[in-house]
Amino acid sequence: MKKYLIMLMLVALSVMLTANSGTIQLQRGVSRSEILRSDSYGLNVKFALDAIEYQEVHSKEGVFTLLTAKDYTATNTIGEPRLPLMRKIISVPLGADPQVKLSNTYRTTLSLAEKGINYPLIPAQESVAKCDNPEELPFVVNRNFYNGSRSTALPTIQIEELGMLRGERLFALDFVPANYNPSTKSLDVVLSTEVEISFRGADLVASADMKARTASPAFSSALASSVWNYQETRTSLMRYPIGYVIISPQSFLEAMQPFVDWKSKEGYNVTVATIESIGNNYTSIKNYMQGLWDSATTQNPAPSYLLIVGDVAQVAAGTSSIAGSSHPSDLGYVRLQGTDYMPEMYFGRFSATTVAQVTNQVNKTLMHETYAMPDDSYLADAVLIAGMDNWYANSHGNGAINYATQNYFNAAHGID
Repeated sequence: MKKYLIMLMLVALSVMLTANSGTIQLQRGVSRSEILRSDSYGLNVKFALDAIEYQEVHSKEGVFTLLTAKDYTATNTIGEPRLPLMRKIISVPLGADPQVKLSNTYRTTLSLAEKGINYPLIPAQESVAKCDNPEELPFVVNRNFYNGSRSTALPTIQIEELGMLRGERLFALDFVPANYNPSTKSLDVVLSTEVEISFRGADLVASADMKARTASPAFSSALASSVWNYQETRTSLMRYPIGYVIISPQSFLEAMQPFVDWKSKEGYNVTVATIESIGNNYTSIKNYMQGLWDSATTQNPAPSYLLIVGDVAQVAAGTSSIAGSSHPSDLGYVRLQGTDYMPEMYFGRFSATTVAQVTNQVNKTLMHETYAMPDDSYLADAVLIAGMDNWYANSHGNGAINYATQNYFNAAHGID
Protein backbone atom coordinates (compact mmCIF):
# COMPACT_ATOMS: atom_id res chain seq x y z
CA MET A 1 0.00 0.00 0.00
CA LYS A 2 2.79 2.37 0.96
CA LYS A 3 4.61 1.60 -2.29
CA TYR A 4 1.38 2.24 -4.22
CA LEU A 5 0.93 5.66 -2.53
CA ILE A 6 4.50 6.62 -3.32
CA MET A 7 3.93 5.73 -6.98
CA LEU A 8 0.78 7.86 -7.04
CA MET A 9 2.67 10.78 -5.51
CA LEU A 10 5.42 10.46 -8.11
CA VAL A 11 2.89 10.41 -10.93
CA ALA A 12 1.09 13.44 -9.46
CA LEU A 13 4.38 15.29 -9.08
CA SER A 14 5.29 14.47 -12.68
CA VAL A 15 1.96 15.88 -13.87
CA MET A 16 2.48 19.05 -11.82
CA LEU A 17 5.96 19.55 -13.27
CA THR A 18 4.81 19.13 -16.86
CA ALA A 19 1.42 20.85 -16.63
CA ASN A 20 3.03 24.28 -17.03
CA SER A 21 4.55 23.54 -20.42
CA GLY A 22 4.02 21.35 -23.43
CA THR A 23 3.92 20.98 -27.20
CA ILE A 24 0.99 21.17 -29.58
CA GLN A 25 1.90 19.02 -32.57
CA LEU A 26 0.09 20.36 -35.63
CA GLN A 27 1.64 18.29 -38.43
CA ARG A 28 4.76 16.27 -39.19
CA GLY A 29 7.23 15.98 -42.02
CA VAL A 30 6.86 19.54 -43.31
CA SER A 31 9.50 22.09 -44.20
CA ARG A 32 9.01 25.28 -42.18
CA SER A 33 10.11 27.44 -45.10
CA GLU A 34 11.31 26.80 -48.63
CA ILE A 35 11.72 28.60 -51.93
CA LEU A 36 9.78 26.95 -54.74
CA ARG A 37 10.89 29.35 -57.50
CA SER A 38 13.18 32.36 -57.64
CA ASP A 39 14.16 34.56 -60.59
CA SER A 40 14.41 38.21 -61.61
CA TYR A 41 10.64 38.56 -61.83
CA GLY A 42 9.68 37.22 -58.41
CA LEU A 43 9.64 34.16 -56.23
CA ASN A 44 7.29 31.51 -54.94
CA VAL A 45 7.78 30.31 -51.38
CA LYS A 46 6.08 28.06 -48.89
CA PHE A 47 5.70 28.51 -45.13
CA ALA A 48 4.46 25.98 -42.60
CA LEU A 49 4.00 25.65 -38.86
CA ASP A 50 4.51 22.13 -37.56
CA ALA A 51 4.33 22.60 -33.78
CA ILE A 52 3.79 25.17 -31.05
CA GLU A 53 5.41 25.01 -27.64
CA TYR A 54 3.79 26.67 -24.64
CA GLN A 55 4.93 27.60 -21.16
CA GLU A 56 3.29 29.38 -18.25
CA VAL A 57 5.02 32.62 -17.22
CA HIS A 58 4.46 34.55 -14.00
CA SER A 59 4.46 38.35 -14.16
CA LYS A 60 3.43 41.41 -12.16
CA GLU A 61 0.09 41.27 -13.92
CA GLY A 62 -0.56 37.60 -13.28
CA VAL A 63 0.09 34.33 -15.07
CA PHE A 64 0.32 34.24 -18.87
CA THR A 65 1.18 31.66 -21.52
CA LEU A 66 4.24 32.07 -23.71
CA LEU A 67 4.01 30.53 -27.19
CA THR A 68 7.15 29.66 -29.15
CA ALA A 69 7.94 27.72 -32.32
CA LYS A 70 11.20 26.42 -33.73
CA ASP A 71 12.81 28.79 -36.27
CA TYR A 72 10.29 31.48 -35.35
CA THR A 73 10.70 34.77 -33.53
CA ALA A 74 7.65 36.75 -32.34
CA THR A 75 5.50 39.80 -32.99
CA ASN A 76 6.41 42.81 -30.88
CA THR A 77 3.46 45.18 -30.56
CA ILE A 78 3.87 46.22 -26.93
CA GLY A 79 0.97 45.19 -24.72
CA GLU A 80 -0.65 42.93 -27.30
CA PRO A 81 -0.30 39.13 -27.67
CA ARG A 82 3.16 37.87 -28.51
CA LEU A 83 2.58 35.54 -31.47
CA PRO A 84 4.99 33.41 -33.53
CA LEU A 85 6.54 35.18 -36.52
CA MET A 86 9.01 33.93 -39.12
CA ARG A 87 11.01 36.62 -40.89
CA LYS A 88 12.91 36.15 -44.12
CA ILE A 89 15.00 38.85 -45.77
CA ILE A 90 14.57 38.98 -49.54
CA SER A 91 16.24 40.98 -52.29
CA VAL A 92 13.98 42.94 -54.64
CA PRO A 93 15.04 44.66 -57.90
CA LEU A 94 15.24 48.44 -58.08
CA GLY A 95 11.96 50.09 -59.03
CA ALA A 96 9.87 47.04 -58.19
CA ASP A 97 6.68 47.24 -56.14
CA PRO A 98 6.45 43.71 -54.73
CA GLN A 99 2.96 42.22 -54.86
CA VAL A 100 1.95 39.29 -52.65
CA LYS A 101 -0.56 36.56 -53.46
CA LEU A 102 -1.42 33.58 -51.23
CA SER A 103 -2.61 30.16 -52.38
CA ASN A 104 -3.06 26.63 -51.04
CA THR A 105 -3.61 27.95 -47.53
CA TYR A 106 -4.64 25.43 -44.89
CA ARG A 107 -6.03 26.59 -41.55
CA THR A 108 -7.28 25.20 -38.28
CA THR A 109 -8.73 26.63 -35.08
CA LEU A 110 -7.37 25.49 -31.74
CA SER A 111 -9.26 25.61 -28.47
CA LEU A 112 -6.45 26.47 -26.09
CA ALA A 113 -8.34 25.17 -23.07
CA GLU A 114 -8.64 21.76 -24.71
CA LYS A 115 -4.87 21.79 -25.19
CA GLY A 116 -4.26 22.44 -21.51
CA ILE A 117 -3.59 26.17 -21.86
CA ASN A 118 -5.50 27.94 -19.11
CA TYR A 119 -3.98 31.41 -19.11
CA PRO A 120 -4.05 34.21 -21.73
CA LEU A 121 -1.18 34.62 -24.15
CA ILE A 122 1.56 36.85 -22.82
CA PRO A 123 1.72 40.38 -24.24
CA ALA A 124 4.90 41.57 -25.96
CA GLN A 125 7.14 43.78 -23.84
CA GLU A 126 9.94 46.25 -24.46
CA SER A 127 13.40 44.75 -24.69
CA VAL A 128 15.21 44.82 -21.36
CA ALA A 129 18.67 46.39 -21.33
CA LYS A 130 21.35 44.65 -19.32
CA CYS A 131 21.56 47.65 -16.97
CA ASP A 132 17.80 47.65 -16.29
CA ASN A 133 16.23 45.95 -13.31
CA PRO A 134 13.30 43.93 -14.69
CA GLU A 135 11.52 44.25 -11.34
CA GLU A 136 11.36 48.02 -11.78
CA LEU A 137 10.06 47.99 -15.35
CA PRO A 138 6.32 48.20 -16.07
CA PHE A 139 4.59 45.13 -17.46
CA VAL A 140 2.38 46.49 -20.24
CA VAL A 141 -0.98 44.86 -20.94
CA ASN A 142 -3.55 46.25 -23.37
CA ARG A 143 -6.56 45.59 -21.15
CA ASN A 144 -8.97 46.85 -23.80
CA PHE A 145 -7.88 43.98 -26.00
CA TYR A 146 -7.60 41.27 -23.34
CA ASN A 147 -10.99 42.16 -21.83
CA GLY A 148 -12.68 42.49 -25.21
CA SER A 149 -14.14 40.05 -27.69
CA ARG A 150 -12.12 40.80 -30.80
CA SER A 151 -9.29 38.73 -32.20
CA THR A 152 -5.92 39.95 -33.35
CA ALA A 153 -6.02 40.63 -37.06
CA LEU A 154 -2.44 40.25 -38.19
CA PRO A 155 -1.98 39.54 -41.91
CA THR A 156 -0.57 36.11 -42.65
CA ILE A 157 2.07 37.69 -44.87
CA GLN A 158 3.56 41.14 -44.44
CA ILE A 159 6.30 42.72 -46.55
CA GLU A 160 8.27 45.82 -45.61
CA GLU A 161 11.22 47.60 -47.21
CA LEU A 162 14.33 47.73 -45.02
CA GLY A 163 16.81 49.59 -47.20
CA MET A 164 19.90 49.03 -49.32
CA LEU A 165 22.91 46.91 -48.43
CA ARG A 166 25.81 46.67 -50.83
CA GLY A 167 23.65 47.04 -53.92
CA GLU A 168 20.90 44.76 -52.67
CA ARG A 169 17.45 46.27 -52.08
CA LEU A 170 16.22 44.40 -49.02
CA PHE A 171 12.70 43.67 -47.79
CA ALA A 172 11.44 41.83 -44.72
CA LEU A 173 8.98 39.05 -45.58
CA ASP A 174 7.06 38.09 -42.43
CA PHE A 175 4.89 35.02 -41.96
CA VAL A 176 2.52 35.28 -38.98
CA PRO A 177 0.69 31.94 -38.75
CA ALA A 178 -1.61 32.62 -35.80
CA ASN A 179 -4.24 35.06 -34.53
CA TYR A 180 -5.56 34.97 -30.98
CA ASN A 181 -8.98 35.65 -29.46
CA PRO A 182 -8.84 36.10 -25.66
CA SER A 183 -12.62 35.92 -25.32
CA THR A 184 -13.02 32.51 -26.93
CA LYS A 185 -9.53 31.42 -25.84
CA SER A 186 -8.86 30.20 -29.34
CA LEU A 187 -6.02 30.37 -31.81
CA ASP A 188 -6.65 30.55 -35.55
CA VAL A 189 -3.62 28.88 -37.15
CA VAL A 190 -2.34 28.79 -40.71
CA LEU A 191 -0.79 25.35 -41.02
CA SER A 192 0.81 26.11 -44.37
CA THR A 193 0.55 28.51 -47.26
CA GLU A 194 2.23 29.19 -50.58
CA VAL A 195 3.16 32.77 -51.40
CA GLU A 196 3.87 34.33 -54.78
CA ILE A 197 5.84 37.59 -54.67
CA SER A 198 5.80 39.41 -58.00
CA PHE A 199 8.38 42.13 -58.69
CA ARG A 200 6.02 44.44 -60.55
CA GLY A 201 7.75 47.36 -62.29
CA ALA A 202 11.27 46.02 -61.74
CA ASP A 203 14.11 47.88 -63.46
CA LEU A 204 16.30 44.90 -64.19
CA VAL A 205 18.89 46.90 -66.14
CA ALA A 206 19.46 49.36 -63.29
CA SER A 207 19.53 46.51 -60.78
CA ALA A 208 22.15 44.58 -62.76
CA ASP A 209 24.27 47.71 -63.16
CA MET A 210 24.09 48.48 -59.44
CA LYS A 211 25.12 44.95 -58.48
CA ALA A 212 27.96 44.95 -61.01
CA ARG A 213 29.38 48.20 -59.60
CA THR A 214 29.09 47.11 -55.97
CA ALA A 215 29.82 43.37 -56.16
CA SER A 216 32.31 42.25 -53.52
CA PRO A 217 33.51 38.83 -52.34
CA ALA A 218 33.82 40.41 -48.89
CA PHE A 219 30.03 40.68 -48.71
CA SER A 220 29.01 37.56 -50.63
CA SER A 221 28.99 35.15 -47.69
CA ALA A 222 27.18 37.61 -45.41
CA LEU A 223 24.50 38.25 -48.03
CA ALA A 224 24.19 34.56 -48.91
CA SER A 225 23.59 33.64 -45.27
CA SER A 226 21.06 36.39 -44.54
CA VAL A 227 19.21 37.11 -47.81
CA TRP A 228 16.87 34.26 -48.69
CA ASN A 229 16.89 34.65 -52.46
CA TYR A 230 20.41 36.07 -52.85
CA GLN A 231 22.14 35.18 -56.10
CA GLU A 232 25.71 36.07 -57.00
CA THR A 233 26.00 37.82 -60.34
CA ARG A 234 28.43 36.80 -63.05
CA THR A 235 30.29 40.03 -62.37
CA SER A 236 30.81 39.20 -58.70
CA LEU A 237 32.24 35.83 -59.69
CA MET A 238 34.96 37.54 -61.77
CA ARG A 239 36.65 38.59 -58.49
CA TYR A 240 38.07 42.02 -59.20
CA PRO A 241 40.46 43.19 -56.44
CA ILE A 242 38.66 44.24 -53.26
CA GLY A 243 38.92 47.95 -52.55
CA TYR A 244 40.44 49.07 -49.24
CA VAL A 245 40.37 52.79 -48.34
CA ILE A 246 42.65 54.28 -45.70
CA ILE A 247 42.10 57.84 -44.48
CA SER A 248 44.95 59.21 -42.40
CA PRO A 249 46.83 62.36 -41.44
CA GLN A 250 49.98 62.86 -43.50
CA SER A 251 52.07 62.52 -40.34
CA PHE A 252 50.96 58.89 -39.87
CA LEU A 253 51.67 57.63 -43.39
CA GLU A 254 55.22 56.42 -42.77
CA ALA A 255 54.09 54.38 -39.77
CA MET A 256 51.20 52.98 -41.83
CA GLN A 257 53.34 51.94 -44.81
CA PRO A 258 54.02 48.35 -43.63
CA PHE A 259 50.26 47.85 -43.23
CA VAL A 260 49.59 49.31 -46.70
CA ASP A 261 52.26 47.05 -48.20
CA TRP A 262 50.77 44.00 -46.49
CA LYS A 263 47.25 44.73 -47.69
CA SER A 264 48.53 45.25 -51.24
CA LYS A 265 50.42 41.97 -51.00
CA GLU A 266 47.18 40.26 -49.92
CA GLY A 267 45.61 41.47 -53.16
CA TYR A 268 43.60 44.47 -52.01
CA ASN A 269 43.33 47.56 -54.16
CA VAL A 270 44.49 50.04 -51.50
CA THR A 271 43.61 53.72 -51.74
CA VAL A 272 45.29 56.07 -49.27
CA ALA A 273 43.80 59.53 -48.76
CA THR A 274 45.11 62.16 -46.37
CA ILE A 275 42.94 64.58 -44.44
CA GLU A 276 45.20 67.33 -45.77
CA SER A 277 43.97 66.52 -49.30
CA ILE A 278 40.28 65.69 -48.70
CA GLY A 279 39.53 67.86 -45.66
CA ASN A 280 39.17 67.05 -41.99
CA ASN A 281 35.51 67.46 -41.15
CA TYR A 282 32.54 65.14 -41.37
CA THR A 283 31.11 66.68 -44.54
CA SER A 284 34.34 66.58 -46.53
CA ILE A 285 35.15 63.00 -45.54
CA LYS A 286 31.57 61.87 -46.25
CA ASN A 287 31.66 63.57 -49.65
CA TYR A 288 34.94 61.82 -50.46
CA MET A 289 33.52 58.41 -49.57
CA GLN A 290 30.28 59.14 -51.44
CA GLY A 291 32.33 60.03 -54.51
CA LEU A 292 34.14 56.70 -54.40
CA TRP A 293 30.81 54.88 -54.14
CA ASP A 294 29.09 56.84 -56.90
CA SER A 295 32.00 56.59 -59.34
CA ALA A 296 32.43 52.82 -59.00
CA THR A 297 32.46 50.78 -62.21
CA THR A 298 32.18 47.12 -63.11
CA GLN A 299 35.96 46.91 -63.56
CA ASN A 300 36.65 48.99 -60.44
CA PRO A 301 33.85 48.15 -57.97
CA ALA A 302 33.13 50.24 -54.91
CA PRO A 303 35.57 49.70 -52.02
CA SER A 304 34.63 47.15 -49.38
CA TYR A 305 36.67 48.45 -46.44
CA LEU A 306 37.32 51.81 -44.78
CA LEU A 307 40.07 52.22 -42.18
CA ILE A 308 40.45 55.58 -40.46
CA VAL A 309 43.81 56.19 -38.80
CA GLY A 310 43.76 58.52 -35.81
CA ASP A 311 41.45 59.32 -32.95
CA VAL A 312 38.58 61.78 -33.35
CA ALA A 313 40.91 64.68 -32.59
CA GLN A 314 43.13 63.64 -35.50
CA VAL A 315 40.41 62.59 -38.00
CA ALA A 316 36.90 63.96 -37.62
CA ALA A 317 34.03 61.62 -36.83
CA GLY A 318 30.29 61.93 -37.19
CA THR A 319 27.86 61.63 -34.31
CA SER A 320 25.20 59.16 -33.30
CA SER A 321 22.48 59.66 -30.71
CA ILE A 322 21.14 57.05 -28.31
CA ALA A 323 18.66 57.79 -25.52
CA GLY A 324 19.20 61.52 -25.90
CA SER A 325 22.99 61.43 -25.68
CA SER A 326 25.38 61.67 -28.63
CA HIS A 327 28.73 60.03 -29.19
CA PRO A 328 31.29 59.89 -32.03
CA SER A 329 30.48 57.47 -34.83
CA ASP A 330 31.95 56.63 -38.23
CA LEU A 331 28.81 54.88 -39.48
CA GLY A 332 27.76 57.90 -41.52
CA TYR A 333 30.84 57.59 -43.71
CA VAL A 334 29.64 54.23 -45.04
CA ARG A 335 25.91 54.95 -45.25
CA LEU A 336 26.20 55.60 -48.95
CA GLN A 337 22.93 54.44 -50.48
CA GLY A 338 19.45 55.14 -49.19
CA THR A 339 18.35 56.57 -45.84
CA ASP A 340 18.70 53.37 -43.82
CA TYR A 341 21.45 52.64 -41.30
CA MET A 342 22.98 49.64 -43.05
CA PRO A 343 26.66 50.19 -43.95
CA GLU A 344 27.84 49.68 -47.52
CA MET A 345 31.40 48.95 -46.34
CA TYR A 346 33.12 47.38 -43.36
CA PHE A 347 34.69 50.16 -41.32
CA GLY A 348 37.01 50.67 -38.38
CA ARG A 349 39.60 52.95 -36.80
CA PHE A 350 43.13 52.84 -35.46
CA SER A 351 42.39 55.23 -32.58
CA ALA A 352 45.92 56.57 -32.26
CA THR A 353 47.05 60.05 -31.27
CA THR A 354 50.79 59.65 -31.88
CA VAL A 355 53.08 58.02 -34.42
CA ALA A 356 54.25 55.59 -31.74
CA GLN A 357 50.68 54.43 -31.13
CA VAL A 358 50.11 53.93 -34.85
CA THR A 359 53.31 51.88 -35.04
CA ASN A 360 52.21 49.70 -32.14
CA GLN A 361 48.79 49.04 -33.68
CA VAL A 362 50.29 48.27 -37.08
CA ASN A 363 52.87 45.90 -35.59
CA LYS A 364 50.31 44.05 -33.51
CA THR A 365 47.89 43.78 -36.43
CA LEU A 366 50.57 42.42 -38.74
CA MET A 367 51.75 39.98 -36.08
CA HIS A 368 48.26 38.47 -35.96
CA GLU A 369 47.52 38.58 -39.69
CA THR A 370 50.88 37.05 -40.64
CA TYR A 371 50.88 34.71 -37.62
CA ALA A 372 54.32 35.98 -36.63
CA MET A 373 53.97 35.89 -32.86
CA PRO A 374 57.06 34.40 -31.16
CA ASP A 375 54.92 32.10 -29.03
CA ASP A 376 51.34 31.25 -29.96
CA SER A 377 50.48 29.29 -26.82
CA TYR A 378 48.63 32.30 -25.40
CA LEU A 379 45.91 31.75 -28.00
CA ALA A 380 44.60 28.96 -25.78
CA ASP A 381 44.17 31.43 -22.92
CA ALA A 382 41.04 33.50 -22.38
CA VAL A 383 40.94 37.03 -21.02
CA LEU A 384 37.55 38.32 -19.89
CA ILE A 385 37.14 42.06 -19.46
CA ALA A 386 36.31 43.15 -15.93
CA GLY A 387 34.50 46.35 -15.08
CA MET A 388 33.35 48.54 -12.24
CA ASP A 389 29.76 49.62 -11.82
CA ASN A 390 28.33 51.11 -8.65
CA TRP A 391 25.00 49.35 -9.10
CA TYR A 392 25.20 46.37 -11.41
CA ALA A 393 28.72 44.95 -11.08
CA ASN A 394 27.73 41.95 -8.97
CA SER A 395 24.45 41.07 -10.67
CA HIS A 396 25.23 41.93 -14.29
CA GLY A 397 28.95 42.35 -14.97
CA ASN A 398 30.19 39.55 -12.75
CA GLY A 399 27.20 37.43 -13.66
CA ALA A 400 28.08 37.53 -17.35
CA ILE A 401 31.71 36.66 -16.67
CA ASN A 402 30.78 33.85 -14.30
CA TYR A 403 28.40 32.42 -16.90
CA ALA A 404 31.15 32.48 -19.55
CA THR A 405 33.76 30.84 -17.34
CA GLN A 406 31.39 28.17 -16.05
CA ASN A 407 30.02 27.18 -19.46
CA TYR A 408 32.63 28.00 -22.10
CA PHE A 409 36.04 29.35 -21.10
CA ASN A 410 37.35 26.56 -18.93
CA ALA A 411 39.67 23.56 -18.92
CA ALA A 412 36.88 21.26 -20.10
CA HIS A 413 36.91 23.17 -23.39
CA GLY A 414 40.71 23.31 -23.61
CA ILE A 415 40.89 26.94 -22.51
CA ASP A 416 42.75 28.24 -19.47
